[in-house]
Amino acid sequence: MLVVAAGYAAPPKSDSDALQGKWKGQDSGSDGMGSASLVVTGAKLEFRGADTNEWYKATFTLQEDKNPKQLIAVVTDSAAPQYVGKTARAIYRLKEGKLTISAKEPGNPDVPTAFDGPDTRTIVFKRDKP
Repeated sequence: MLVVAAGYAAPPKSDSDALQGKWKGQDSGSDGMGSASLVVTGAKLEFRGADTNEWYKATFTLQEDKNPKQLIAVVTDSAAPQYVGKTARAIYRLKEGKLTISAKEPGNPDVPTAFDGPDTRTIVFKRDKP
């Protein structure tokens, strides 16, 4: 919703605000379909895959001026120590209450170009009810 005052539209809130909170999604990147979770607090995120041994903590920045929009995360802690300190590049879309993220493996310097691109993992999240 835009707020108009004295003929000026208020700038839209950043995606960073919209990402805050808990998200649940179907993880097709696991050996079967399973539930994944994402918690975003400030500029930090915590991801847990369907495999309980797969989890990441990271700090992130958004590049909302790119098309598609990009999320750049630096892994700060993980069950896979080889990923700590590596950068994960992803594209994301917020639409109709869903968050779609498509990412490359941490350490891969390439940014995904499409949500169904090669060597990417895509998860569609819905906001988790409190």
